[in-house]
Amino acid sequence: DYQGDYVTPENFMAVLKGDARHAKGGKGKVLKSTINDRVFINFADHGAGGLLAFPHDYLYRQDLWETFEYMYKHNMYKELVFYLEACESGSMLLDMPTEWRIYAQSAANPYESSWAYYCEPDDIVNGQHVGSCLGDHYSISWMEDTDRGDLTETIFQQFQTVKKRVVGSEVMEWGDLTLNTQPIGNYHSNAFKLTTINRLRAQFLKSMTNFGTARAVDSRDVKLHYLNNKHKKLQNLYCLLYTSD
Repeated sequence: DYQGDYVTPENFMAVLKGDARHAKGGKGKVLKSTINDRVFINFADHGAGGLLAFPHDYLYRQDLWETFEYMYKHNMYKELVFYLEACESGSMLLDMPTEWRIYAQSAANPYESSWAYYCEPDDIVNGQHVGSCLGDHYSISWMEDTDRGDLTETIFQQFQTVKKRVVGSEVMEWGDLTLNTQPIGNYHSNAFKLTTINRLRAQFLKSMTNFGTARAVDSRDVKLHYLNNKHKKLQNLYCLLYTSD
């Protein structure tokens, strides 16, 4: 709904506040939830101590907290679950008030990098290498766990699974931890159907228990990883041409 230059901190906050008047560009969609709704937010991007990166600007901790406080005071949710993937993402959630009824997870503690995943040589889409990391270790772990189809699994059970898989950074919980006893189906989906293909996919995902860090790349080193692989390809091409001559 919001793309390119319209992916901004201002639009992000306006969407969460249900403020269509200040949402610029896109289709003008904003959150219209009430005190009877459960809200799930997933955010993945770059970050640093006390900030999250957008394409051309930053969202700071104070602004995020003011947005959550506004949502809480205006009864925009019954309970809210927030998954955050970014370097030093824990710094955005440290000491979050429990009375807001917000449960949050961060891909990393307040002081460390998060990790990219499915980078070269695993960056294949439709049989082609795309030259970019396709995901991050935290997000692909919880998404692939949810894709197994067991929506009765609790948020805490999924947290434990993800924390075990993501060994490059410390996945953490914040806010109102009493909410982690709820099933993930309250937030991730309520319409997953175990068709034959989904059953096969679920069986495959259940066999994926050893993610490790062999294919994970420090998010701060992604560009270096990309350039290093590009250099190796050029070297191999040069050797091939030299041999051919």
